[in-house]
Amino acid sequence: MRYKKILICIALVLISVLGVELFSNRDIIFLNKSEKGIIELQPTLEENENQDEVVKTTIKFDVGNKYVSKFEFDYKYNDLLNSNITIGYVNGFGNVEEKSITDSNSVLLNKNIINVNERVQYIKVEVPNVDSSNIQIKKGKILNRFEMKFSRMFITFSIVFVLEMLLLFRNYFLSHLENAFVLVALLMGICMLLCVPNIKIGWDEETHFNRAYKLAILPSQEKVADEINGFFSTNTLYNYPLAQPSSGDENEEIGTILNDAYDNGKKKNEVKGWTSSVYTPGYVFQALGIKLAKLCGLSFTGVVFCGRLFSLLSYVVLLYFAIKILPIGKEILFFISAMPTSVLIAITFNYDVVVYGCIALGIALILREYLSKKEVVNEKFLLLAILIMTFGCLPKAVYAPLILLPIMIPNKRFKSKKKAYCVKIASGLAFTLLMSTFVLPALLGKAQNDTRGGAVDSVAQLKSILTHPITYTGVLLEHILKTFPSFVFGEAQYRLMAHLQTARFEYLIPAMAAFVILVSPKAYDKTNYNELVVKDRIWFIVLIGLSVALVWTSLYMAYTVPGVEMINGVQGRYYKPVLPLFYIFLSSFHIHLNIGEDKYRLILTLLCLLVLAGTCLNLFNLYCL
Repeated sequence: MRYKKILICIALVLISVLGVELFSNRDIIFLNKSEKGIIELQPTLEENENQDEVVKTTIKFDVGNKYVSKFEFDYKYNDLLNSNITIGYVNGFGNVEEKSITDSNSVLLNKNIINVNERVQYIKVEVPNVDSSNIQIKKGKILNRFEMKFSRMFITFSIVFVLEMLLLFRNYFLSHLENAFVLVALLMGICMLLCVPNIKIGWDEETHFNRAYKLAILPSQEKVADEINGFFSTNTLYNYPLAQPSSGDENEEIGTILNDAYDNGKKKNEVKGWTSSVYTPGYVFQALGIKLAKLCGLSFTGVVFCGRLFSLLSYVVLLYFAIKILPIGKEILFFISAMPTSVLIAITFNYDVVVYGCIALGIALILREYLSKKEVVNEKFLLLAILIMTFGCLPKAVYAPLILLPIMIPNKRFKSKKKAYCVKIASGLAFTLLMSTFVLPALLGKAQNDTRGGAVDSVAQLKSILTHPITYTGVLLEHILKTFPSFVFGEAQYRLMAHLQTARFEYLIPAMAAFVILVSPKAYDKTNYNELVVKDRIWFIVLIGLSVALVWTSLYMAYTVPGVEMINGVQGRYYKPVLPLFYIFLSSFHIHLNIGEDKYRLILTLLCLLVLAGTCLNLFNLYCL
């Protein structure tokens, strides 16, 4: 019987994958033979305007009422090509309508490939701010090909596989929510990883890739071509994040060009292996992925993929143990960690994965000991939690107040006062150590300023705060309150995708947040754990408040011009490490559903799957189709 179920599952996966691929290529399958394949089009210069210093070149391609799956035109131009493409297509009434596509092409490319999927009469390519003498558009092509996309097949496989696992092994995944998290986050994370472009997609990813790559090649050094060197710097067009590929063909072409430059390009830029001081812990796993890829002789895109993959793996492992250990609010941590922004962070180069994962794991260990009905806490687990959180906070010391969480544990819960003092002193020392990495550089005038913020000066800004504390407090509170809804429940926290298109589910995600905060799947587990009391919640909000204040203050010092009543640079994702504790603070665990824990968790898991699968499909349509 078991083997029969397994065979049925395999058959369903294969049928689903094949069915989706055939359905996606239905227009190509039923095309006339004369319209299939590659059809070349010759360009004609329609107009070349130069009025009032505004230059515009327009090229027209006559298609002649043919179906166009994809349209490609080759060109010669030595800069980013920004073009407006107008497609004259035949609508359902048989009339010609126009639709426009604004496209920004990477400097790496010499061809533009867009998805059309319409029966077309003509296509116009308008290139603003470029005279026809400076650009050469060679020819156009209609690409009507049957294409089986691996990324789409993997998305289909993942969705069907997750549903099958939840159906067949419901108890294994829903009684142990950490298993469901691994199932959903790992598979959907890989799907997202397969769909994103080969160039910069994450926040400040060139800086983080620079650090991870140099850590991976330590202690050696190597030389790279200009195209690859662009991945280490913001001062380049090779890695320009606003020129994302507009089709899977463009993404593959960029990958081919980068791989060729990595292997055969003119290697004149030296890259030396080095560590990045307190930021180093945040890149250990990504550097390991890069190191492994280089040892295996993979291409440059393979190196980038492996670095991102190891970031995802470290994220899943850290959150697996955090959800497993956390005595309350497992559903809260699952939800926060399985949203689009969280998974995007997990698959890009950054130190946020280690920061968030280590803090979540540390909080889980501390709460398990504190809320346990055991008379005596295990000080070894508390010290381990402090060590893990310290490791995680090194790249971002603004979360140091969270390390003071063990202070709320009464001395009588320890085997002896000596052990109680040992844990609490360790907590205080870790907090002091981390704060010294944040405050001392500013006091000594050695703080690093973010030049993107303009004429910033951390020392002058700190002086401004200390001499006008009431004014700054007002500015701080105003910004915290103004951004609170989006940063805690909305788009800035859960739907922003850095340089990619914002995720959808504008109303569903906040509703899910309210659901996990207000509704509990069962009565509080009074057998093994104590309930949170008022003083616990007060301590939570004090530590959360201090961390949030430090987040805003750090950006006020490093990213904002001195003396202004505004704070620049703060993003919703910076709240993520404090968010699980804040949601637990808000939750009462007194509103219960009578449907049982498994059904509650099944609903939550399916909703997270829906959101992530929808996000992956949208990314596929944008960058892989």
